[in-house]
Amino acid sequence: MDISAVIVSYNVKSRLKLCLESLLLALQGEGNEIIVIDNNSSDGSPEMIRNEYRGIKLIENSSNRGFGAACNQGITISTGKYLLVLNPDTVVPPAAPAMFIAFMDEHPQAGAAGPRLTDSNGAFLPESKRGIPTASAALFRMSGIYKLFSGSSFVNRYYMGHIGETDTARVEALTGAFMFMLREAAEKAGLFDERYFMFGEDIDLSMQISAAGYEVWYYPAVTVTHFKGSSGAMKSYRGLRHFYRSMHLFIEKNFSQKYIFPFRALMHSGVFLSGLLAIIIRTPAIIAYRMAR
Repeated sequence: MDISAVIVSYNVKSRLKLCLESLLLALQGEGNEIIVIDNNSSDGSPEMIRNEYRGIKLIENSSNRGFGAACNQGITISTGKYLLVLNPDTVVPPAAPAMFIAFMDEHPQAGAAGPRLTDSNGAFLPESKRGIPTASAALFRMSGIYKLFSGSSFVNRYYMGHIGETDTARVEALTGAFMFMLREAAEKAGLFDERYFMFGEDIDLSMQISAAGYEVWYYPAVTVTHFKGSSGAMKSYRGLRHFYRSMHLFIEKNFSQKYIFPFRALMHSGVFLSGLLAIIIRTPAIIAYRMAR
C-alpha cells in the first residue's frame, strides 16, 4: 500500500483518538502515512498526538483555517500515490484501504471513491452517494419533497435515490467525511477550493475530478462509521453562516455558465430565505447547545 491519510481536526480529541487507532490498524506496513492538521484546537488534541502518536505527522495551525485549506496543507506534504481524506469522527475497518486500492486497480478511470457510511447506531447515511445540487435537486432536498420519492433519479437526485444502498455505482459527488482519491486525479482537479471554509468543498472537488476526466464511485463493500456532527458545526450561528455562504459560492462558481443571472439571483434568494428559516428553527437548539457546554 502507498496511502497518505489526511485528517483535519478541531476540538474532537476523543473521536480523533478512535479514528487514529483504527487507522493505525488499517495502514500497517511501509509506504503509508497519517497526517493530522489541527485547526487551533483548545482541547489538548495536539499534545495527545505529540505524546501518544509520535509516528504521525502533525501540522498545528495558529487559527482555524477551515476544512479545505487545512486538507490542502496535508496533501501538499504527503507522498502517497493514494490520498485518504477523512473526518476525525470516523472509524475505519482494517481491510478498507486494501479494498479501495483493489477497487481502483479494477477501475483504472476511477479518480475517487467513497464507502457506505453509517452513524453510530448503524443507520445508513444517505450522503454517502450524492448528486450535484442543481436548482431542482436543491429545491427537492431542502423542501423535504425528496422523501416522498426516495427512489427517483430526478426528485431524489441529491441523494441519487435510484442507486441502492448496496449498489456499487458511479456517482456525481462524495462526502469529505471519507474520500479515497488517486493523487494524480486530485492534483489535476486542483485540490480543494480554499474559498469554502467548510461545507460544499467535497461536492466541488468531486465535480472537478470528473471534469478532469476521471470517474467518481460509490463503493459500499466498505462500511465506515461516521459519528456525524461531533464538531457541533451546525449547532451555532457561525456554522449556519458558513453553510449558506458555501451555497452562494457554489452557485456562482459552478452555475454561472449554466444559468442566466436572473435565474441565479432567484437561486440566491432561495438560499437566503432557507438560511433565515434555518436560523429561526434552530435558535432554540443553538441556545440549548451553548448552555450545555
